[in-house]
Amino acid sequence: MLKKNGLHVPTVIQRGPFDFLTSSPLNSPQYANIVNYAGNISKTKAGFLATLRNVHLVVYGKGIDFRLQNPAYYAGKYDNDELITKLDSGFGLLWDGDCSSKSPFKDYEKYNWQYKLSLYLATGIVPIADSASNVGKWLKKTNCGLVISDITDLPEMIKTIDKTAYNTLYQKIRTQQIRVRNGYYIKSIVSDVADLMATNKDLVK
Repeated sequence: MLKKNGLHVPTVIQRGPFDFLTSSPLNSPQYANIVNYAGNISKTKAGFLATLRNVHLVVYGKGIDFRLQNPAYYAGKYDNDELITKLDSGFGLLWDGDCSSKSPFKDYEKYNWQYKLSLYLATGIVPIADSASNVGKWLKKTNCGLVISDITDLPEMIKTIDKTAYNTLYQKIRTQQIRVRNGYYIKSIVSDVADLMATNKDLVK
């Protein structure tokens, strides 16, 4: 759209997740069949959680206006440095929407970097994302998590991961855990911008 309207300038594309700077200790997560969900838990964005059955789901965020199915439960709201210490085992779910196929969040997921990913990577727990999302494609490419094509696939996916498989995934995730905690992706994009400006000096006149 911008090009159609005459805007033709060099672009810098973010190639990895947002960083998650924190002073909390770097810990190794423990294997468990727990699925964590943290962030915006309004019904519009997280109402699908009410439909999940047979999942040991732990939900963090500000308020909740729908009922969860047992054995899921709401664990409250915490600031980032405290929350990161709570997420010390299991998996981290990245999924948005109200279960409607027309939910705008599903289209948004196709190109955005969800901040929940950065949180989960900083803790070291194994992320699970929609296979069609931008994050899901990145997880498949880097082997730093799991993907599902439908939220109803979540319980079976969890069953396929044992302690050995979980620890193998964590070894891949650990590199990203260190990176997001130390500003690796911020530094990378700043470097990209500096290189772009150096080769297109007319941009800074």
